[in-house]
Amino acid sequence: MNAPDPARLSRRHAILRVLLFLLVVAGGMAALAGVTYLVMHFSGRHALLQRGQPIPAPLLFAGELFQLGPILLAMWVMARREGRTFADYGFPWRRLFAAPLWAGALAGIAAIAIVVGAMIVSGTAHIAGFATTGGAALLSAAMWALTFLAVGLSEELFFRGYPQFTLGAGFGYWPAAVAISLLFGVLHSFNPGESIVGKSEVVVFGLFMCAALRRFGDLRWLIGFHAAWDWGQTGLFGVGDSGVVGVGALLHTEVAGPSFLSGGSAGPEATIFTPVMLGAIAIGLALSRPQTAQALDR
Repeated sequence: MNAPDPARLSRRHAILRVLLFLLVVAGGMAALAGVTYLVMHFSGRHALLQRGQPIPAPLLFAGELFQLGPILLAMWVMARREGRTFADYGFPWRRLFAAPLWAGALAGIAAIAIVVGAMIVSGTAHIAGFATTGGAALLSAAMWALTFLAVGLSEELFFRGYPQFTLGAGFGYWPAAVAISLLFGVLHSFNPGESIVGKSEVVVFGLFMCAALRRFGDLRWLIGFHAAWDWGQTGLFGVGDSGVVGVGALLHTEVAGPSFLSGGSAGPEATIFTPVMLGAIAIGLALSRPQTAQALDR
């Protein structure tokens, strides 16, 4: 699929449109937060999880749906106002589960497996055995896969969807990509266990995703890669993912040693292996065939 060619916008109009998009997202999330607060208040529960504790897949899944709903609402509002479709913003949802999603997922799981493999070779990671077995393992793996599909959807639509499309039309593709990737890193800094290096590499991950968007022209490959990358860390290896640790991984992986090799509490994303891996994939994508998304390069 070729990338949409966004009409040129003044910088002022691009900023105003993105602010409206963010306002709708914030309004939707505020409404859901109010409902959640009332439910918890009248049920006698005041917290679902203490900060820093390992998070179960169903709770993270619910949290991602909490974000995804308002994001989709905001995209719908902006599409109606601008006479566009979701596909114009890089999200051809009717063909979400086509080949690009699965190609991205395959690349994502291979990439994180290589990163963890490099950690093992460096002596900073050791797979001690299975953490979950039998039917529970299959159920947990499936639940984490569904959860990280929701993560991939919410984060890619929020960062590389409408905002990238609109700011790119006003400021140019790469200036918009840099700004959005910096915001991506800032918001991840609120994760418990995230490190300074981890925050920096989240920005690198964001730039890598922007390069992939320019290469493929829509978000499906990115969503698949993002979901599989996160699933590999949390659902497969059981290591930290941007400082967050999940419950119910398939493998028990022990991590120790210098943080630049082990990632520390932030996980593999904070190792030196991650930017090398992402850089290698980005070069491979750039050289694999002529770009199909040159229209995004404003």
